[in-house]
Amino acid sequence: MNERISDYNKEIVKIATSKAHELYGNPMPQEIQKRLDIELKSIIDNEFTITYMLSAKLVEKIDILGGISFNRGSIGSSLVAYLVGITTTNPLPKQYGGDNIPFEVLSGADYTESPNICLDVSKECYEDICTYSDSMLEQGKINVKEYETTNNGVQYTRIIETNTNREIGRIDICKNTRATILEQLKELTAVAPSTIPLDDEEVIKEISSVQEKGNEIFQVIKPKTFEELIKTFGLSINNLWNDGAKQPIAEGIATINEVITSRDDILLYLLKQGAERKEAFEIMTNVRKGKGLDTNQEETMKQLNIPSWYIEACKKLQVPFPKAHLISNTSREYYIAWYKVHFPKEYEQVIGVHADVELGG
Repeated sequence: MNERISDYNKEIVKIATSKAHELYGNPMPQEIQKRLDIELKSIIDNEFTITYMLSAKLVEKIDILGGISFNRGSIGSSLVAYLVGITTTNPLPKQYGGDNIPFEVLSGADYTESPNICLDVSKECYEDICTYSDSMLEQGKINVKEYETTNNGVQYTRIIETNTNREIGRIDICKNTRATILEQLKELTAVAPSTIPLDDEEVIKEISSVQEKGNEIFQVIKPKTFEELIKTFGLSINNLWNDGAKQPIAEGIATINEVITSRDDILLYLLKQGAERKEAFEIMTNVRKGKGLDTNQEETMKQLNIPSWYIEACKKLQVPFPKAHLISNTSREYYIAWYKVHFPKEYEQVIGVHADVELGG
């Protein structure tokens, strides 16, 4: 396994660096180089490379099969995952066309947490991809624990370990109806979701009009951009709206861009206010676990001049989702709505087969 890891280490550095140069120039901006160096060091030092590279090869195989995949969880928090093709979510700051997602959301404050990479695929691709995954694991003589489960849509799980049984990653492959719908729409229209622009006002309006029929959050926020759409969907989960956003927005003391819509929002806001990085991460972690704030954390936030409504929200919120997960979920709803707006006939043809699926748009 050590020889295999060495090969993958060289490959991941080569692919990630080459892609970064292609996108951002050579030399790349110092901020991007620093982020890339931190991530590659974390991945290589902790032997996570195999999990990353196997996942990248799975996504590549899905593409070859003409399929579509989406990520669950926090893997979109990794620049390396973006550069090697595991995810389409770019975590860099907005000036680089990214979504501004800290690596710590995936890797922990010390960059040592093993990655959990979950791929949602269509039912047509599922068996082939599971077989291909096991084939790569077997050929590489990689230590794994195998699980088969139907909980939360997870069908296939492989926990990857070192020779000393230390976990270095987990790969889930899940059947997903929306991936199936999008594959069928792609085939009928000859338009791939990856080519669809995310700034179509008509599409965002369509999603909002559907959601407004029974969703107070959409009625109040009325999202006008894809970024606002992500945030509005984030508020719809785990009662974030009632526990932390409804009152400050109603009172006019906060906007959609200031309330907590994801766990990442907490970390980024605290850093902006001057918190130490580790301290900000620990506060975010407490809130995402539904533990609220301890006395010291609350005092720290007061010293940073954090508004009282924000502190109270952190005490009450239960499990805000990672932004990368929200982006992935929002993207698939947006793509389906795009076909509905621009290819209504093909949309109706496909949706008629999946009448039991409740869609955002």
